Amino acid sequence: FVVGDLPDAIFKRYVSMSYHPENTSPSDPDPSKRNQMDVDITVEWIDGGRTFIVPLNTVFAQNE
Repeated sequence: FVVGDLPDAIFKRYVSMSYHPENTSPSDPDPSKRNQMDVDITVEWIDGGRTFIVPLNTVFAQNE
């Protein structure tokens, strides 16, 4: 979803969250991601006719 996309806003912020529950199916393509959340944040703006994009990717996981 988009956060803070007002008509006169300078910055656009995009957030994507993906949770991989512990009880995933055996056909899960990446079982190493069980019980973790992937968070992707992107900030975008235009300055001087150029578009700038800054991504931030992080993972929240529970240590076992």
